[in-house]
Amino acid sequence: MFVRVATQPSSAFWWQRHSALLLVGISVSSFLLGLLAASCGPSHGVTHFWQTASPPQRSGVPAPTLAAFRRVQANPAILGSPQGASLLAEFVAAPWLLPPRIATLPYAGTHSLDALLALRARPVGRHHSGVAMLLFDRHQAVMAQNSVYSLVRFGGVRNYAMLTWTAADLAACADLNLPCADVAALLAEPLSGEGKPRGRDLLVLMWLKVAAVLRALQLGHVAMMADTDVAYSPKPLWDSLLAFAEAGGADGTMQQEQPFNTGHILLLPTPAGLTFASKWNSSAATMLQRGFSEQYAVRNLAARRRLLPCASLCSCFNASRVLQQEGQRQEVPVLRGYPPAHLPYTLNACSVGSPGWVPRIDPCDWAVLYVHPTCTKGTRHKEDSLRQAGFWFLDNNSSSSNGTAGAGNVQGCPPQFGTDSQMPACQPLVWRLPRAEAEHTSCPSYGLGLMHGGDPPVAAALRSGALTAAEAAKLINVGHRC
Repeated sequence: MFVRVATQPSSAFWWQRHSALLLVGISVSSFLLGLLAASCGPSHGVTHFWQTASPPQRSGVPAPTLAAFRRVQANPAILGSPQGASLLAEFVAAPWLLPPRIATLPYAGTHSLDALLALRARPVGRHHSGVAMLLFDRHQAVMAQNSVYSLVRFGGVRNYAMLTWTAADLAACADLNLPCADVAALLAEPLSGEGKPRGRDLLVLMWLKVAAVLRALQLGHVAMMADTDVAYSPKPLWDSLLAFAEAGGADGTMQQEQPFNTGHILLLPTPAGLTFASKWNSSAATMLQRGFSEQYAVRNLAARRRLLPCASLCSCFNASRVLQQEGQRQEVPVLRGYPPAHLPYTLNACSVGSPGWVPRIDPCDWAVLYVHPTCTKGTRHKEDSLRQAGFWFLDNNSSSSNGTAGAGNVQGCPPQFGTDSQMPACQPLVWRLPRAEAEHTSCPSYGLGLMHGGDPPVAAALRSGALTAAEAAKLINVGHRC
């Protein structure tokens, strides 16, 4: 349990101090100060959605109640009554707690990717349409439920879809009342079997993420793709990621890792974003022949300058400026990276592989948007790492559960009797331990993640669009290197 105090979280100090070190030596001439004043004045000022006051309430949804669960279990027919809509709404963060295959869910029976994305997409930020996607593997059903629960309950994301590639996975996904698309047609090559993905099959599935992102972009959606071993903090996920990307004029954002970790992707449907996604996806066959993952391919594309990674606002603006000078801004994206949430807590770019060394991570920390146990092998170890970090929300028994079908204790994670898949349908831990989510629900504020402090005047001037190329170059190159 964290003690809440009216100060910045520890990682804010770490990030702020190191950002300050990067900016040491900046000096702005009187000419540039005048230029800033002119370009940021009332005639050029632009208010972006991330600069408005953040609401004090959480962006997510309430947890489903045990009383509602018992009511539905005692009388499933009540879901077809006039009270059914309000009861269904209670389970938006955990639809697997409803009886299997509820026909009144708006997405029930819709399994075409294009149709499901159209049905699930919602306006995000200043964009008319955005959708989040997650791969669903029935052998990782418990992990997926923890991710979806926190995504909706704390991240406020309702516009998501699960992607399946076998008939068994699609059936299991539908049994859990999740919005499921059949994307087998997007596989770069056929899988070797129907069992738990391993070896090359697992590699092929990682490339499936890229194909789905490309398709979503082609349909005009802002595309978010997330691994299911990710658990979320109580911050508006869409607004946070969009703000972080767009503050630097970037075409997308991912977690930093030589240059990026592809476990959480956000790409905008810009010309450069589409071109990049297309090149990334078209490299699948060649990369798979060499045994390389989609994440390695990003490193390869960056080395070949098919994308420009950046982190600081200055480096992002400079990347865009260089590409514009070269006439490539519509073809090469600028992708902005953010540090892993665990970095300020462990001083290790890779998350700690042993759960015994995983620190408790403050979900209210502005730098913690989600926790992703990278460099951790095995479902059980990932689950234990999330549990130790304070980001596991299901009432299953970690020591007995390995995330496979039927795993978990019968009390809190019973199988779905009466279905062929027998998927575990996990109950929220908060039902048994009322304080289980207290750290997530007692934050002093619930503003944007990754965004902290005011907008630098140089960034505001560059973003205004009122500067000439020469003026922009002077602002970027004053007293330091981006």
